[in-house]
Amino acid sequence: MFRRPRVLGQASPGRRAMSDTFLETLHALLNDNGPFVLALRHADSGRAAIAGALDAVDADVRRGPGADASGAVGGLEALLCRRLQAAYLAGELLGGTNVEELAGFYASIVIGLLAAAMDGGTPRTLDATRRMAMRLWPARAPASA
Repeated sequence: MFRRPRVLGQASPGRRAMSDTFLETLHALLNDNGPFVLALRHADSGRAAIAGALDAVDADVRRGPGADASGAVGGLEALLCRRLQAAYLAGELLGGTNVEELAGFYASIVIGLLAAAMDGGTPRTLDATRRMAMRLWPARAPASA
C-alpha cells in the first residue's frame, strides 16, 4: 500500500525547486486555452482526445528541459529498462516487446503516481493507477500443461 512520506516538506532545496517546477508545469498544462485541454475538448472520439492531449505534452517536452533539469527521469527509465530487459530475456514479456518504450511508459506511471501523491491523491486512486498499469503488462501467455 502507498504511504506518503512523513517529511515531504523537508526536502532539499534542489528537490523543492524541482517539485515547484513540476507543479508549475502541470498547472500550465491545464490552462483552458492550452493545446492539452483543447485536444481533450475538441476531438471526435475519446481515443483521439487522449492521443491529441498526449501529443500536446510530447510537443511541450520536445522544446527541451529547463536549465535546472536533474536527469532523474532518464535515470529512472534506465533503471526500469535494465530490469525489463532481464524480464524480456527470461521470457516474461511478449516477443518483440520494445523494452525502452515499456520503460518509458512505466517511468511515466511512476512520475504520475508521485505527482498524484504530492497533490494529495488518495491511496485508493494511487492503487487503481498501479493496478491499471500492471493490467497493461505485455505478458506472455502461460504455457499450457
